[in-house]
Amino acid sequence: MSNNSDNPSVSETQHVERSHKFQYLRLQHCERREDGEWYYDPWSNDAMFEVDTAPILKICEDHGLLFTEKNLRHIQNELSMVEKNNDIYTAIDIFGKEHIAKVDASQPNLKDGEIWKYQVDYNFLCHLADTRFAGYHTVGNSAEEVAALTISKDPWKAAAIEDCTGNGLQDDGRFASWTSEWEQSPIREELCSFLEEHASKMKQVRKIVCFGLGCVAPRGGDEDRWWKDWWKGHYEQHLMALTIRDTLKKYGHPVAIVFAQDPAYCNVGTKYIESTFGIKVLPDMGGIMEVDEHTFVFTYAAGIPVMQICTHKTWPKGVAGMFNHPITKDGTVKKQAYTTEHMDIYGWEGYGSPTTDDPDPYVYEWAQKYQGKILRPLVLGEDAGMAIYVQPQSPSQSPSATTSDT
Repeated sequence: MSNNSDNPSVSETQHVERSHKFQYLRLQHCERREDGEWYYDPWSNDAMFEVDTAPILKICEDHGLLFTEKNLRHIQNELSMVEKNNDIYTAIDIFGKEHIAKVDASQPNLKDGEIWKYQVDYNFLCHLADTRFAGYHTVGNSAEEVAALTISKDPWKAAAIEDCTGNGLQDDGRFASWTSEWEQSPIREELCSFLEEHASKMKQVRKIVCFGLGCVAPRGGDEDRWWKDWWKGHYEQHLMALTIRDTLKKYGHPVAIVFAQDPAYCNVGTKYIESTFGIKVLPDMGGIMEVDEHTFVFTYAAGIPVMQICTHKTWPKGVAGMFNHPITKDGTVKKQAYTTEHMDIYGWEGYGSPTTDDPDPYVYEWAQKYQGKILRPLVLGEDAGMAIYVQPQSPSQSPSATTSDT
């Protein structure tokens, strides 16, 4: 993979800062503080920065991709033992070298009613190249010894883990209304139309794995429109997953199960999702470890780089399909604008996603090879809608054929 030729040259930037071999470029409205650090005003009209990803990509070419099956299984095993090991675990850096690391905690101690929740941090391409976040992914003694997979812990209120609303799931009739709206929605029509056109010609799908769909446990009687829209979106996203499943099965794909992974799922919401939709909710890393080349991935506004993880894990074959934010850039240059107006309209500008679920050159190459369509936007913004991509089947395989490959 090579860096994007459209990247701005160093001479085009106002400030250049080097940290070992990782170059970090900052643009516009940046000033030196007395302690020597660069400072930028997050509310200025054009406060932006860039990171140079070329060194990380070169290391990937020489030493392997960031989110390989081997590295994911290693960190999953470390996560299962880290609390018992007093927050000490073994991390693997991007060169393949092991390091003894300590769990990063977002606060020193727990408050009343809180418990620690351990999680894997997935340090995606631009995050690794950004020296401002070095403390989160540096596991060795030098700035080059960074890891794509680390472990941290955050305090969670025990009551919220049981019930994120605080008053139980209350269906006041809105669920049936939301289901009816989804069944008549234009985006459902576009989604089904695309799948019906390509399902018989695409690679066999055996399972669907969803990320970041949000919990379905709305507050009963909540009159706040923003919250109603928020919960409605979560509910409809699960309906989208079932629509994908049903359409693929109609055309011979042996879709046995739909999985969902999201740390936002509380126990009340999980019970409803599993009993009502028949979707199996999995813990941290559970969904990721289910992904293989016969998986259809559905991700919406995920807080982890799902596209990079799933593409790396199955490279070079790739997953059978994806339903996610449009993949219109290769993620090698990341620009962020911090104006409130800009963020409200466009999300993260410059690399195609309003979340941390960014593309990279491997994701972009996968998307360019296969059939895709950008559906009507769910929110405003050039790249903030949804897109569907499917991998054509090989000449020897039909969707309904049974195969032993994985």
